[in-house]
Amino acid sequence: MQEAGEFRLPAFAAALLEIREEVSAIDKHLESLIAEIPTLTSGCTEFVDSAEHILEKRKMNQTLLANHSTLLDLLEIPQLMDTCVRNGNYDEALDLEAFVGKLTTMHPKIPVIQALATEVQQTTQSLLSQLLQKLRSNIQLPECLRIIGYLRRIGVFSEYEMRLQFLRCREAWLTGILDDLDQRNPYEYLKGMINCHRMHLFDVVNQYRAIFADDTSGNEENYDGGLLFDWAMHQITLHLKSLKVMLPKITEGGSLSNILDQCMYCAMGLGWVGLDFRGLLPPLFEEAVLNLFAKNMSTAVENFQIYDTNVSIYPVSPGFSSLGPTASSSPANSLGEESQDDITPPSSLMEHPPLAVFINGVSAAMNELRPCAPLSLKVVLAQELVKGLQAVSDSLLRYNTTRMLRDNESVLFLKLCQSFIEVAFPHCATCFNRCYPGGAALITDAKNLFDGISRLLATSTSRELPKPVHNTEAKNVAENGTPRTVENGVLHGVERTASLSPEEKEQNNVSPQKEEKTTIREDAQRSPFFKDRHYLDKEWGHHFSVGCGAGNTIFPLLATYPYIFIHACDFSPRAVNLVKYPQKKCLWWCRISEKFSRKGSLARNKRSVKTSMLGVMALRWVQAVFQRADTYKSSGASTGNEPTHLQGDCDKRKDDINGFEIDISEGMAFAMFGISSSSEEIIELTIRDCFFKIKVLSKEYQHTCTSTGLMLWESARLMASVLAANQEIVAGKRVLELGCGCGGICSMVAARSANLVVATDGDTKALDLLTENIASNLKSPSLDSLKVKKLEWGNGNDIEAIKQLNEKGFDIIIGTDVTYIPEAIIPLFATARELISTTRVTKNNTEPALILCHVLRRVDEPSILSAASKYGFRLADRWPDHQLPNSSYGGIIKSWFSDECQYEVPSTALNIMYFHIA
Repeated sequence: MQEAGEFRLPAFAAALLEIREEVSAIDKHLESLIAEIPTLTSGCTEFVDSAEHILEKRKMNQTLLANHSTLLDLLEIPQLMDTCVRNGNYDEALDLEAFVGKLTTMHPKIPVIQALATEVQQTTQSLLSQLLQKLRSNIQLPECLRIIGYLRRIGVFSEYEMRLQFLRCREAWLTGILDDLDQRNPYEYLKGMINCHRMHLFDVVNQYRAIFADDTSGNEENYDGGLLFDWAMHQITLHLKSLKVMLPKITEGGSLSNILDQCMYCAMGLGWVGLDFRGLLPPLFEEAVLNLFAKNMSTAVENFQIYDTNVSIYPVSPGFSSLGPTASSSPANSLGEESQDDITPPSSLMEHPPLAVFINGVSAAMNELRPCAPLSLKVVLAQELVKGLQAVSDSLLRYNTTRMLRDNESVLFLKLCQSFIEVAFPHCATCFNRCYPGGAALITDAKNLFDGISRLLATSTSRELPKPVHNTEAKNVAENGTPRTVENGVLHGVERTASLSPEEKEQNNVSPQKEEKTTIREDAQRSPFFKDRHYLDKEWGHHFSVGCGAGNTIFPLLATYPYIFIHACDFSPRAVNLVKYPQKKCLWWCRISEKFSRKGSLARNKRSVKTSMLGVMALRWVQAVFQRADTYKSSGASTGNEPTHLQGDCDKRKDDINGFEIDISEGMAFAMFGISSSSEEIIELTIRDCFFKIKVLSKEYQHTCTSTGLMLWESARLMASVLAANQEIVAGKRVLELGCGCGGICSMVAARSANLVVATDGDTKALDLLTENIASNLKSPSLDSLKVKKLEWGNGNDIEAIKQLNEKGFDIIIGTDVTYIPEAIIPLFATARELISTTRVTKNNTEPALILCHVLRRVDEPSILSAASKYGFRLADRWPDHQLPNSSYGGIIKSWFSDECQYEVPSTALNIMYFHIA
């Protein structure tokens, strides 16, 4: 080795160097290895942990796989419970709910169990809603027991809350039954309501007592504090309130009697559960009976007054004798007898239609009272009957004092009064005695109600009544047989002598010592002279009376129209003084002229100056004011009211005038009366920012024309001012004006803001003037939205033509002074009901309305309201007295007359009535 080393030393040196290098490299690698050992250690640790986690998951997956079917059943519990609830399997649903609740208690932290509990709770709420809904349906006691059992298992309500929920649900069910009843028929509604309470209220009380009867432990938590009693009293109170509201709407006594019987039967049945309310019924039915009787009596009196107002002469029916012993011996006087003849209306009443109408109304009231006549109302109902008789008596007295009757009319009127006392009054007492035995004494004791009529009859019988004569004879024959003359509507005979001046008496050979006392009836409303003169209803502020005499013409006119101004004149100073100083205080203003300018030679006449003056004035009045017949015909009007009609009333002694030279030229007419030669005139008026020139018939010709549409009424001016100041009334709406006449100012004002305006009238001449006025006052676009159509109220063809212009109906219907003719009221409201819209205006959600502006004349407000109600209209507001009881619309018209809007009201007698569809 040594030897080898000696010989191979270089090799060993190289090897040594190599070995040293390799050892250095190994040393470096070992250091690197030592540095990487911690990393390797941590990696191994992580691997061990990961392996353990994987092993755990694998173990859980193996466990889940082993319990797959069980977990699937648990996850299906919410869906299964919902299916059970939908199918009505409430027991199974509640079992599932209890099972999930147990799982939640055992494993509160398991997410799957928590998710199951949330879903099951939602399903439980659905179950609770279904159970409560079943309590609101028609179910019997067994079903109620089951539902209450389910609610107790759910455990949502306490015991008190459960009782309260039960009563609430049963009340909701009863309310639903009542809501399904038709309230448009009060009788049927009350029948259904009473039957509902009689059957179902009794069942609910029994169900409550049966379900909660086992809670007798006395625990405070179970005590309901009289909950059932309070609920039952609440239901009875609602029942009585419904009776109080609906009973006044029943208009038949038989129906009231049936409702009373059913209420008594219902209360008696509920008495078995302690809810007998029979003691609370009498006041309700007494009030209903009293209101029904009072309404029927009011209708009877109203019909009598309407008939009495519209019929000035009471014709005697053929075949009936005059009242006398026959009337006084009528069976109606035997009040104590109970035979059928006692309640048969005496046939003698047919001689007097107003009394017959009234007795028919009283009989109808008694027939409605008979089935349901409370004994406690005996005295009150007797007072109502006496009140109606008193109203008839007052109407008769008022008729006597406000009418100037001819002799034959006076005889008939006195017979009517006698028949009222001797026949109608005892018959009413007999009818009341039938309803209330012994009640006739309450009526007969009120004999003072016709003391005025008795005095009237006593006064009339103290003097010999003239025998009724034919109408033509009555006009020319005085009471003493002396022929009468008619001068300016005043009968002149013995009475005219009293109003002559001493000079006139001397010229007519009438001794002043033989002057008779004149009786002036200044409180009369109208005489036969006015009964067919429609022009007196026109709104004139000034009138002129020629030959006023003692006031027989002007005083009735002033009493009817107290706001007019009359210029009166007469040749007799005595007549002027009588008019100036009437016996009663005047409530009007009258200007009297003692002299009157006249032309024409009177010297050539050989008759008395008085006769000449009267003849000249009569002919001048007729010819100057009414013009000649040919002039009247040339104006295009009808010849129904020709001048000769009134000329005959003014002076029948035409032959007295033939010898006079009378200046009756147009100049004389203008000097005497201010009459123009033209039959038309232009009225200029400004309404807000609108200026109109309206062509109308001149005032001198208006009273000779049968049409009332050829003038501009004050009501139209007021209504046009209201529409101009309150454009929202018609803005964007469809407007119809009824009876607009030739002016049409309301339609022209409405056309500025309305979508469509239709102006109508039944007179073709008025429509011609209206078309001309519209064309001269309006321009586009207002002119394009205004249509003119002929419309006669009640005419089917005209109504259909209007409907073709607007099929949806009109939102606003306006009528100005369209209520002065009684016969036109029914067609007016019938036409308005056909053409008015039945839907609200969507723009401002307002109801369709009918607006009437007028002066009450021959048609009173109750007649208007009666006709309106008949065709489905109800009064929502009125002006000036706009406060309406029980109305939610009060103040509609008042808002039109705000402080910012200033109006000039042409007449204090104007009224505005605002109607809605009932």
